[in-house]
Amino acid sequence: MIAPLKFHYDPGDYLTVQCRPGFVEHGANGGPPERPRCTPEGDWSGPVPQCRSYEEI
Repeated sequence: MIAPLKFHYDPGDYLTVQCRPGFVEHGANGGPPERPRCTPEGDWSGPVPQCRSYEEI
């Protein structure tokens, strides 16, 4: 689940990923994920973290 879930994000807004029980956030580099920030151009500063099963890690 992505929080906060909004239709419009303002520059400087951050996303947080909340995983269901049995899953954990997994960053793009295999380490702890960074919170993506909305840039003034309307893009995210990095990839949205993914949830992976404990069994996959």
